[in-house]
Amino acid sequence: MKKRRFLRGETIHQRLVSAFLFVTVSCLLLSGIVSYIALISVERNKTETAMISNLEQVTRNMDRLYLYMCQISQQMMPQGNIGNLLDSYLTYGNSYELYRAKNQIAKELVTIAFPSSDISLLCYYNQDTGSSLFESFTFKEDYNFARLPEAVRVGDIVYGGFHSSLRKYEEKMVISLVRNCYFSDNSNIMIYVEAKVDMPGYIETQSGKEISKKMPCVLLQADEKGRICYSSNEKEFPLKNGLTLRDIFPNGEEKGKYGQYFAVAQTSDIGYTNLIVMRLSDYKRELYQWFERSIMVFLISIIMLYFVVFMINRIIYRPLKLFEKEIRKLGEGSFEQIEYDTGVLEFNQLFGQFNQMKQQIKNLLADVETTEKEKNQLVLEKLIYQINPHFLMNTLNSVHWLAKLHNQPQISRFITDLNSILAYNLGKLDKITTFRSEINMLRSYINLQKMRYDFEADIEVEEGEYLEQPTVRMLLQPLVENAIRYGLGEDGIIHVRIFYHERRKLAVIIIEDRGKGLSREKLLQFQEPFRYSQDGASENTGIGLRYVRSMLESYYGDKAIMSINSEMGKGTKITLLLPDE
Repeated sequence: MKKRRFLRGETIHQRLVSAFLFVTVSCLLLSGIVSYIALISVERNKTETAMISNLEQVTRNMDRLYLYMCQISQQMMPQGNIGNLLDSYLTYGNSYELYRAKNQIAKELVTIAFPSSDISLLCYYNQDTGSSLFESFTFKEDYNFARLPEAVRVGDIVYGGFHSSLRKYEEKMVISLVRNCYFSDNSNIMIYVEAKVDMPGYIETQSGKEISKKMPCVLLQADEKGRICYSSNEKEFPLKNGLTLRDIFPNGEEKGKYGQYFAVAQTSDIGYTNLIVMRLSDYKRELYQWFERSIMVFLISIIMLYFVVFMINRIIYRPLKLFEKEIRKLGEGSFEQIEYDTGVLEFNQLFGQFNQMKQQIKNLLADVETTEKEKNQLVLEKLIYQINPHFLMNTLNSVHWLAKLHNQPQISRFITDLNSILAYNLGKLDKITTFRSEINMLRSYINLQKMRYDFEADIEVEEGEYLEQPTVRMLLQPLVENAIRYGLGEDGIIHVRIFYHERRKLAVIIIEDRGKGLSREKLLQFQEPFRYSQDGASENTGIGLRYVRSMLESYYGDKAIMSINSEMGKGTKITLLLPDE
């Protein structure tokens, strides 16, 4: 027996677990990958947008302050209002005029700085004497203009980068402007202006309507030559290492990775460049948090998966085990009717149908037992029927020798033909029936019938190899017997023609008489299935024709054709078309 295997042998429980695990893990991985890609895009855009927005805000504010400081310094130049007062102050010799000019200059310095709270300090510094002439607020004791970072130099103006305020008690970071000028007395005076700048120590991103997240960052500033002149965290980005803008962005881009950092840069119209640098761990913090949550969701999903499998095991697998137990008991011969309540309607219906099947099998076994008994009885009857013909044949042999002994050739010939027909019907002569053996038996049968009936038989047989082909035993005798019984007319002639049709590969047998013919009722009766009644009932009428029809269907299937054409008063014609096998 050929065995086809579609899947390796596994229990339903194993396949359920495997299928649920595969589907769940696949869905989780697929949703995880999709959400991961989407989250990377969203978080990256959100964080980068926040960094760029903060950087633009700082740079824009610085440009505004540089412009404002430039305007203030313009008023402090010799041609400006305050510069004109200082020029007069430097040329006055009268003490009262000096005092009045000094108060006026101090007042003007406060006045021009007042509109903006960002201006932290204004100063005139005499570089020849190394001392401060006028200042809006007191300097720190250790102030040093030489240590101020230079961001951009435009003519006689130096825009200073981020640095600590020189104002006493001021700790905020500032940017500054330094401008050198000469007054009437040829004094080399330096104008110094500084303004406070809000330094972004962190980047704030909005995650929802009310939830915001702060991520630490480092602010760097590069001068017009690309040298980093300021770092808000010199521990991570020390200035002494000579870091440049090209080290961070070799290809001149404005954002990208730098080691373990992510940096965004923006170059001002003035010429300096501001950078915000953030650790990749902070930059991807949201992704890490998402990954942790995803792992948690995955573990919870696996737990829920096994819970579902456990429930399915109880709902499906346990009834299947009960069903397997019932099948095993049925195989052992138990037909006991057992009702199960599995809690599942479909399984309850299945067990009900299984109980019906057990009852049907029980009934079938009882029927088989009865049939077997009847079969044994038929075997015994068959043995009895076989014994009787053997006894008859032996008796006929004795009569044959007795006829010969008394010189009765006609009786001897009759007994010989009858004995041949009996031996042929019992299968004593030939193991395999052929068309030729059937024709020989037909001739013997016709010889016997001629001794009883007055008729002529015209038998026309075409010689050929088809005569050696196997066929049905007792094929021709019932047909000729039917013709003798119903078809002998006044002339008493029966025509039998047998030939081979080469084109259609068929053996053709035609038996025709000119007798009384058959009625329509008789023809329909001959079409009925073959049945034999031992009580000699009327249904045995036409048994020969129905026997032949049944044997042809059994031997040839639907390949053989038997047709009966009859007309009352004109005779009957039977035609057989048998395939050459």
